[in-house]
Amino acid sequence: MPKIARYFLKAGLLYFLAAMGVLAWMSWPESSSPPGMRPVFYHLLMVGWISQAIFGVSLWMFPRYAKERPRGYDSLSWFAFWTINTGLLLRFFFEPYVNQQNAFLAGPVLLLSAVLQWLGALGYTLNIWHRVREK
Repeated sequence: MPKIARYFLKAGLLYFLAAMGVLAWMSWPESSSPPGMRPVFYHLLMVGWISQAIFGVSLWMFPRYAKERPRGYDSLSWFAFWTINTGLLLRFFFEPYVNQQNAFLAGPVLLLSAVLQWLGALGYTLNIWHRVREK
């Protein structure tokens, strides 16, 4: 299994654990979790766990791009990995504060988070596009 696929899969597993932890925290009776944790849970689950698991498996299992570059451009895959994960971490730390007073930084940081995640998805899509083909 290629290194980038392992990184996507392991990051996805860590986000799955984090999402389940956030869910348990939100579900605990008399929990003091901030009201903005529900979007955090969904992002950790959908982008962190599910998307990264799909990215890792597809980079590993899809047909080869070419003999000299079987998985396409590794730099594009690493770009996707780092931008998606940086965006997710920013969302994790700033989303709970978006509707609170004195949260002037949360809005711009969440915008940056969304842009980073979109760029990561774009990088992944550009890299995997030519591997989706007929035999």
